[in-house]
Amino acid sequence: MRMPKSLHAELAEAAENDGVSLNTYIVTLLSKRSVQHAIMKKIERMEGAIIVANARIISDAASKMDTTLGEERTYLPASNSYFRSERTN
Repeated sequence: MRMPKSLHAELAEAAENDGVSLNTYIVTLLSKRSVQHAIMKKIERMEGAIIVANARIISDAASKMDTTLGEERTYLPASNSYFRSERTN
């Protein structure tokens, strides 16, 4: 593999400190990077699924509140909640 002399020296020193050959050290670095990349992709997919699931949960909860409270609901921005208005007949 071709690389700048400065990078070769840095990697060779790190390999020596780890007690392995330069080739083994480079293969280990590449393997770790490959695994990290795969893990990050899985995490990104899971984050997307969580966002979708949370949006569904919030939407379902809002629909249930609308059904339960009907037209007599009042939203309280300060408390970020709804309450049922009492009828005054």
